[in-house]
Amino acid sequence: MLRTANAFLASLLAGAGLYFYAADEGAWRYLAVGASVAPMYLDYRWRGWRSGGLGEEERQRVFDEYHKEWAEEPLSVCLSLRGFYVKIGQVMSGQPDMLPAPYSESLKVLQENVPHKPFPTIKGIVESELGCAMDVAFSSFEEEPIGAASIGQVHRATLRSGERVVVKVQYPETEAYFAMDFATIMRIFEVVNPEMVEILEEQKACFEQEFDYKQEAANLRRMCDEVRPFFRGLRFPEPYDAKHPRFPKALANSGIPLVTKRLLVMDEMPGRTVTKFGSLMLADAAAKEGVTPDEFKKNLMDKMSSDPDFAVRMMSAVPSEAQFEWYRRGLLAKDLARRALAAAYNWTAAPLGYGRMEAEPSLVPPNGPRLMKFLYDVHGFSIFEAGAFNADPHPGNVMFDDATGDVSLVDYGQLITLDEEYRIHFARLIVAIDEGNAKTAQEAFTKCGNKFLWRATDEVNPVDISLAVANIHFGGSVGMLQGIKSLGFDNLADAMGPEMARKCAITESNPKYGMLQRMGFCLSGVGQNLGTSGLSQAQLLAPAASRFLQKRSLSKSYK
Repeated sequence: MLRTANAFLASLLAGAGLYFYAADEGAWRYLAVGASVAPMYLDYRWRGWRSGGLGEEERQRVFDEYHKEWAEEPLSVCLSLRGFYVKIGQVMSGQPDMLPAPYSESLKVLQENVPHKPFPTIKGIVESELGCAMDVAFSSFEEEPIGAASIGQVHRATLRSGERVVVKVQYPETEAYFAMDFATIMRIFEVVNPEMVEILEEQKACFEQEFDYKQEAANLRRMCDEVRPFFRGLRFPEPYDAKHPRFPKALANSGIPLVTKRLLVMDEMPGRTVTKFGSLMLADAAAKEGVTPDEFKKNLMDKMSSDPDFAVRMMSAVPSEAQFEWYRRGLLAKDLARRALAAAYNWTAAPLGYGRMEAEPSLVPPNGPRLMKFLYDVHGFSIFEAGAFNADPHPGNVMFDDATGDVSLVDYGQLITLDEEYRIHFARLIVAIDEGNAKTAQEAFTKCGNKFLWRATDEVNPVDISLAVANIHFGGSVGMLQGIKSLGFDNLADAMGPEMARKCAITESNPKYGMLQRMGFCLSGVGQNLGTSGLSQAQLLAPAASRFLQKRSLSKSYK
């Protein structure tokens, strides 16, 4: 019955979409989202009604099955419509606490493996931006991209001068699609939550930065000048603008640009992305148990679903830098012993015809806790000292070089600037969360541009509510669980349901605060890929926040 109703609704929306398409492609995209979301919503409501009389465990199993069945639908929407929807999917996939596991796992493909466009299309865009044939600027240009994302894709190439570079190319239709999709989001919020409309309008300007690669080049140049000098082993891809020391003279003399609105040529960064490290670590763990990576993930998700305490323990367990380093050294020592044994065997037995022995190297992951501390030190310095930060440091935008230990940060399409007064309030909020100072957290939370209305009759102190909400935003997995319980919820699923809307209404929120949240969520996703998902953003940002306040002779709290 439900499937029949879903099919009828989908066909009805599809018919309406065909009508609107000729006049308004934005309406078509709007209806395409509705055609996907409506069946999911109806199925969710149906299962909720059908399982109303069941016990908590049985009801949970019903919804676990629902999430597994619908896990691929959001990814399908993102891939078919691309643009803004891919960007949303990237953010959500990088934060495991925001979605049930089946959805976050499905959406991970959006971090690096979005289907790319054919090379002839890309060549046409590049030559249009250069104003000349591609081979005038490049001696080689790899047709297969190294990555594709929401608004464009990236290729390796070699300049005529011999420099190895990466070339970022923007799809021409992306900006128009973004305007349509954002209008869709605005229509929805005008109905369901009018208070958010003004906030979304302000956030729109932040997203629009990404459509001008000249602006991204300026952002990278700023990071190279204002942040890179303070951190050994930190890299940013330097854009081939007028300040690049190796900009080809022949191109400069001919007036051929390597940075335009839709074309960005940059230095090639060494190493692999954290997303790739995460995939390799998953494959290695699965192989040790004799299962495929998909089977390993399924077994892990099933265990987390059936045992909530196990999920909490997983999110809370964070090895120290020393523990992780001993683990790494153990793997290296094991590899050394294997190589020595193989060498001895090959020197003695192999000549006698017994065949050679190969010593396969172990996968030695980066020191996750150390790398995360470094990343938060860099982002803390960027926020508080440079007054500008990248709101999109998801695992596909963080690279690690095994050989040197260098860390490269890429994709600076969104650089959010903060004035000094806002940085002071945010620094106090971070320190207050870390120290559990509810009074300062309440005042800083408000001064950062946030207000809420607590509608519930529960006897919860408003001061404690502010700290709870701030913990949910910047306290990591453990802080999030503490904050949820402080507000009277048993788990994240309940807190994200309709009961939260009945209890609490956010009446004001600063878009810059939202972008800081997004940065924290993305970095949490990096931690998840490195086996350190339980880290607290506030705890790791607190040293930079404290130094910022101390340098200005400011107290941690308000007087």
